[in-house]
Amino acid sequence: GLSSADISLPGAGVPEGETPAGSSGPGTHAPPAPGRPLDDDRPAFFRSWSIHPGSVSRGGIQAESSEGAVSRGSWRTGDAFFLRFDLDHDGSVVLYHVDPRGLAERLFPADPDAPPRVFRAGTSLELPLPESGEEWVFEGEPGIETFLLAMGDPATWNPKSAISKIDGAAVSPETAEEAVARIQRALKSDGGFVRVLRVDHRAVEERAP
Repeated sequence: GLSSADISLPGAGVPEGETPAGSSGPGTHAPPAPGRPLDDDRPAFFRSWSIHPGSVSRGGIQAESSEGAVSRGSWRTGDAFFLRFDLDHDGSVVLYHVDPRGLAERLFPADPDAPPRVFRAGTSLELPLPESGEEWVFEGEPGIETFLLAMGDPATWNPKSAISKIDGAAVSPETAEEAVARIQRALKSDGGFVRVLRVDHRAVEERAP
């Protein structure tokens, strides 16, 4: 699971020895087979994305991440982090998180009724936004944490409609994979381009000696 707090972030980059998203590192559990991604032949809105510790200064690190890949770095309960995306097209953004129990939450935008913000091609987007004062932290039950990022053409995509479908749905208990598939379908049905990142979150007591 995750928690967020309204505190200032020191700000990014992956320090030496950290494992970026889409890579594997030594001494890690073998990841579960990721779910088969839904077909999507639209242009990608971002060419790379990565997860970084929240305790380092934000900077110009790039790390490729393939669809459904599991980032198997040393992510433990209590670790702060942020996500970074290098954008190839202008677009509005929606980010959801699904925890190991299948509980889903919207991480961005914080206010679904606010006018959609457009992020420009050729820039790097970091979430939570540095100016927000938020910090995202891994907490709760360890396991695979799943992030779903959707972007769309601001001229044609209505992120508010997608958010309404997801947040307003009456949902029966579901597994994490079922929640991911449901959110992914809803985001794509409204014209969003969706990518999935899975992160291996372990309990503190699992740290290597």
